[in-house]
Amino acid sequence: MKVIISENQLNRLFESNTILDNLNNLINNNDYIWNYGNTSIIPSRVLLQGDGNLDDDSELTLSVDVYEVLENGQDVTNFAKNWALWPGEGNDYDTPLSLEYKLFLSEKINQKILRLTSKRISEWDVELYL
Repeated sequence: MKVIISENQLNRLFESNTILDNLNNLINNNDYIWNYGNTSIIPSRVLLQGDGNLDDDSELTLSVDVYEVLENGQDVTNFAKNWALWPGEGNDYDTPLSLEYKLFLSEKINQKILRLTSKRISEWDVELYL
């Protein structure tokens, strides 16, 4: 099946973006690489999720896919995903490393992207996907 869209239809498609879509278009994944001592966490995707219009009552979360974790330049992604970033099955707390990364992410997204809105997120609004 082939779909043909005229230039006018394409322009209208982009005009129908929600505020959240427009904010997500401003996110550069490289801005959310975290260097902490000898450790670097590199995300593959950083995405705001919630109600597209960002009403006062709407919830907003930051979804981050962790791509790679480096320690002294060595790839330790598997170890980090299984031990350093993941607290274990059924645990409701964050590991110290994941909490620090979530604090970094929430501060960075509030400064760079959400400063344009009245919405703010905290480290508890950040979801890491390993």
